Amino acid sequence: MKNTRKLSLALCALTLGAALAFPTSAMKAVGDVTTAYGTPTVDGTITADEWKDAKSFTVDSTTAKAWKGSVPADYKATFSTLWDETNLYISGTIKDSAVTYSSAGSYNRDAIQLSIDLGQTFKATTESRAIFYSFGCYEKDAIVQRQESKNNAVVKDGENGLIMKTAKTADGWTFEAALPLAMLKEDCKLKSGKDVTVAADTKINVMVCYLDYDIAGSLSNAFGTTLTDENTKYDHSPQDHGITLTLAAKPAPVVETTAPSTADPIALLALASIASGAVLVISKKRK
Repeated sequence: MKNTRKLSLALCALTLGAALAFPTSAMKAVGDVTTAYGTPTVDGTITADEWKDAKSFTVDSTTAKAWKGSVPADYKATFSTLWDETNLYISGTIKDSAVTYSSAGSYNRDAIQLSIDLGQTFKATTESRAIFYSFGCYEKDAIVQRQESKNNAVVKDGENGLIMKTAKTADGWTFEAALPLAMLKEDCKLKSGKDVTVAADTKINVMVCYLDYDIAGSLSNAFGTTLTDENTKYDHSPQDHGITLTLAAKPAPVVETTAPSTADPIALLALASIASGAVLVISKKRK
């Protein structure tokens, strides 16, 4: 009996030691997100009606991990996506207690980087990066920086179909973006040599990264979504993006039915008169 008790105590000690040595991670991947078909007005004002069909997802300390600093406890960003035959639409509401504008033509302050693997083209390859689209919060002249493509151009708001609108808020900032599918497909082909057809059921792996600067202009924290927990070194590769968008089908058009109009009372009286006359004739014939 004593030996059994000693063995039990030893096992408990080993279990506790293992738990302390390898802490359980509370972080989880964002996972699968359905992207509804829809065309919002991208003007920098996120309205519930325009984005009502979109499925939102949250990036915070439970769904992201850092490669520099940490994920601030008060940081929270909510993103929504839509698509149509022309664009991939993304909006975001970011809670950040100290936001500073990026300089025109750059993203040198608080910024978002979206790594987009269109059609999961790079997921099963040895590529260390998919295509990145980076932008900050701008007082004016917003841009998106294409990266990891063979065309690492700065695209201005309103240029080549791209729309990017940002705005400061009381506790952070917001953005609305229309990323042209033509641009996403071009960047994908330039890097992979493959054409991607974008249609219903197309899957797009996405990594959302955030660059968090302090008021002095120093990068304090850098973090993003991932499939692995915080006990694993951060990996920017297409195998570890943490979010998979699936494009939903375009809804069938609603067929409007026209309610029958109210019959003309005079026409009804005429029909009733004809009907009663027919009955009278039939009645006379029977006699």
